[in-house]
Amino acid sequence: MNRLIRFYNQNRLQFWITVLMIVGIILLIHIINGFIVEENAKKASQVNNSEVQETIEERTKNQKASNPIIDGNNLSKEQ
Repeated sequence: MNRLIRFYNQNRLQFWITVLMIVGIILLIHIINGFIVEENAKKASQVNNSEVQETIEERTKNQKASNPIIDGNNLSKEQ
């Protein structure tokens, strides 16, 4: 036990520098990960919004195509 305490006392500065660097690296990884997750969520939201918009546009086009403006029943023979 005395050897361990003596080793710690002789290398205290290097020990704490190493511990702080490891903690700093872990925090940096968490921060970067948070930014990436947020950016991916925004991209997914944009993709979903564009797909919904395209679906709405396709539905309106299909409705217009299926409901003709001029119906043969309403026209007279002269027209």
